[in-house]
Amino acid sequence: MSNLRLINETSFTDVSSVNIENVFSSDFDIYKLTLDMGKTSAGVVSIEHRLINASGSIITASNYDFANLKLDSGGSFATNERDTNSNDIRGLGQVGTDVNTHSAGAVAYYFNPFSSSFYTFLTMQSSYFADASPDRYFGYKGIAVLKQTASMSGINIFSTSGNYTGTARIYGLRVDS
Repeated sequence: MSNLRLINETSFTDVSSVNIENVFSSDFDIYKLTLDMGKTSAGVVSIEHRLINASGSIITASNYDFANLKLDSGGSFATNERDTNSNDIRGLGQVGTDVNTHSAGAVAYYFNPFSSSFYTFLTMQSSYFADASPDRYFGYKGIAVLKQTASMSGINIFSTSGNYTGTARIYGLRVDS
């Protein structure tokens, strides 16, 4: 029997934002998000996210801290991005420059999102192909925390620059003792 349990699969087309609600519960302490993305508009599409509380409201308060490292297959580390007291978590991924020709993938792990006694922590990583000079792959690795002790029920995934399409899957990770 697998330790990963599929809780939700959400597909979306030509959106700038999608909410995946009622996926966190007391059944699990650790959750895994997989995100397969493409895009429907020209230009780079940057994907970010926020958590949704148990009341169904997107947390936009300046309570997120994050740090990301952008990796460049054609050179050295390209960007070291970090922020404290942000209103979102940046670095979930990007989709390259040509419409309908590039895709991206991301994985994130959320720790204790449903608990009202602990902060919600997460790790994330993603990769994408971009038309650069020369064409090459990029990746992100990052960590984040929501500094609120409130019960979270879901995730809001949104773009800061254009629309995207894709599938998000949320899994609960069973930990056997």
